[in-house]
Amino acid sequence: MSVTGIIGRKNLGTRRPVKSSGTSTGTGQATRGSSPTLAAFRSLIERFARAGGADIHRLRDEVVSRIQRARDPGLWVNASIDECVNRGGPDGLVMAVEVLARIDPRVVSQEAGQFVRRERPRWRKARRMEYSRYTVHDEVCHVFLRAVCQTADFESAFALIRMSLWLGPDSIREGIAAAVSDLGDRWPDKRRILSHLVNGVLDGTRPMRDRKLSSSSRNAFADTLRDLGA
Repeated sequence: MSVTGIIGRKNLGTRRPVKSSGTSTGTGQATRGSSPTLAAFRSLIERFARAGGADIHRLRDEVVSRIQRARDPGLWVNASIDECVNRGGPDGLVMAVEVLARIDPRVVSQEAGQFVRRERPRWRKARRMEYSRYTVHDEVCHVFLRAVCQTADFESAFALIRMSLWLGPDSIREGIAAAVSDLGDRWPDKRRILSHLVNGVLDGTRPMRDRKLSSSSRNAFADTLRDLGA
């Protein structure tokens, strides 16, 4: 059974997840340290990422409980994303979002902000290319965007979306479009603000620095505009 949970009918974009065994996701903290406790947690995450049936929810809840009890929850958050993205198969991104959406939103927002700041050099390089290749880093960005928009306060989530649109390449914009839909679902009274943002993306006036928008990203934002009722 696929894990759909909090994400509901919206997927994480039209591209298939990047499969990469052992590839760094760029989460930074995920690769720091090799204590027996962290190794045991990674083993738990791997079992969760490969689980099926009734075991999925039991293992997910155990993962969430471990993160909530951790002294350094950011380290465990990034380890969970790393394992889910690399080992979770087609449902790996969904599983990562389900974990993050059940922990302290302040922790998720903080880790998302740090990830975006680390990504800025790569994003600058990608924006100079005619076509920015979709990478495992983009998968992680999608996870953070969706988790923040499903859990954080509106101002924090909206600021992350604007920063990602302004700084990021086209390869992350399908994930941004889905995250905007998530935010509209949670804050119906803010849909006019979100529609204004999406219209700016579609007509190329704001808030993207490079103004480039691929056909797949344009279609994703057009779908988001329909979701918002605009």
